Amino acid sequence: MNLLVVCGFEQRNITAEPGVPLSASLGRNGWRLDLRCGGNGRCNRCLVELLSGKFLSGGKLLDCGENGLHTVRACDTSPAGETGSLRIPPASLQQELVAVETGFLLPLETAAPGGGWSVAVDIGTTTVAALLLRDGVAVAAAGRLNRQAVFGDNVIDRIAAAASPEGLAALQRAVAAETIDPLLRELTPEPEKIRRIAVAGNTVMTHLLYGIDPAPIGVAPFEPPLRRFPKVPAKELGISAAPEAELLAAPAVGGNVGGDLVAGMAATRFGGSGRTELLLDLGTNCEMILSHNGKFLAASAAAGPAFERSGAASGSRAGEGVIEHLRFDAAGRFELSVRGGGKAAGLCGSALVDFLASGRRCGLLDEFGRFDPGVPARWGRRVMRDGVLGCRIAPGVVILETDVEALLQAKAAVWAGIHSLLRATGIEPGALERLWLCGGFARGLDLASAQAIGMLPALPGAEFCICGNAALAGAALLAAHPERMNEFDRLASLPQELPLNSIPGFAEAFIDGLLLSGK
Repeated sequence: MNLLVVCGFEQRNITAEPGVPLSASLGRNGWRLDLRCGGNGRCNRCLVELLSGKFLSGGKLLDCGENGLHTVRACDTSPAGETGSLRIPPASLQQELVAVETGFLLPLETAAPGGGWSVAVDIGTTTVAALLLRDGVAVAAAGRLNRQAVFGDNVIDRIAAAASPEGLAALQRAVAAETIDPLLRELTPEPEKIRRIAVAGNTVMTHLLYGIDPAPIGVAPFEPPLRRFPKVPAKELGISAAPEAELLAAPAVGGNVGGDLVAGMAATRFGGSGRTELLLDLGTNCEMILSHNGKFLAASAAAGPAFERSGAASGSRAGEGVIEHLRFDAAGRFELSVRGGGKAAGLCGSALVDFLASGRRCGLLDEFGRFDPGVPARWGRRVMRDGVLGCRIAPGVVILETDVEALLQAKAAVWAGIHSLLRATGIEPGALERLWLCGGFARGLDLASAQAIGMLPALPGAEFCICGNAALAGAALLAAHPERMNEFDRLASLPQELPLNSIPGFAEAFIDGLLLSGK
């Protein structure tokens, strides 16, 4: 099909092949659509408007000449005629400018006189952060969206996409050549001088970087093919910007608790104080480790991408124009904190946690997360989308009951994970003396809101430590001092990984966590 594509002020003719999803044809021609569900038709983020021509969509033939404009999923639509045209709404494009957490609030001893140039990389499911060090001193930082996002926004979709040799190679290329390579060139105009690259990521991300099929991690007993990863020249993994650099990866605890948490343990010196403490990395994969009386237990709570808001009506990853925090009262007076100021364009996870707290406090939400329809109507903020009730936060920015449902499931997973680990150790939440909160989402989180909705325990006697990107901090330690790999190996061997659903009472704790407290 000779297809005319209209996107903003741009108009261009491309060739779109029959039987090939429009998302693929558009992607090959520079329009990267938001495929957070991996193109499986679940997220409705890749919507396009068919203006003319014939197309197959969801198994049905659409003739735009006869029936007018159609809004369809690009991942589920292909050409069925010789000519056609479509428009791509800006909201359907993949968000490139995202805020990536490259900072950490941890004192690190990374100085390495004579160590030359090295790079630390935190490979997250959603974003990748990198730090350039000279003689162990950080001199530059950069971050970007993980290019694997087009295969899905969670590790399950990535595992499925890697099921074929071609898919596995594409995933490795996406993270190595299309994500890490550009980051290295952004960090320095002379990336070939980099001697060493140390990476930290969850177990699936690290396997994909090495080009190793992660399929065993996705099925019981969730055993990874590797826990320790070999040192290799970066060029062997497809990183051409620093081909001769030695690449080493933080070891994994198990299939669901990876080198990112081990790096966080090293950076925080977790478990060395003898206190009862919990290390919690809030993100797409909510990993946690509990230390008590010399015993270490680790688990991963399936929070999913809710905190990055992949499915919310107005959800957005952190970036310019995104609402980071909000507060409102029973009179419907809203106070918004927008990154960069100006017009609000969406909400990130921390703002949605605030919404749950304020909504429950002022009576907008009941304990099950349902809206009281009269409250947003009284405020002049009541909206309906496809039969779903919602509340308007700002012009063009709404929260629906379905968004609240997804968030409650994510926060219930965190709540149940914490309480199940404590139960397995035989202690009550009040026994926690220190709680480490890691990751960009945790750094922006309002603790009072998180405790009010029952996501984090209220611990009046405990010390809360906000770390920032602890995984990147640990990777920086390894990049500057590769001889410390023995320490990383020791830390990775300490925790016993527990499947949360194997702990008695986990299901009940999850159900309890689905409720909103009235605080």
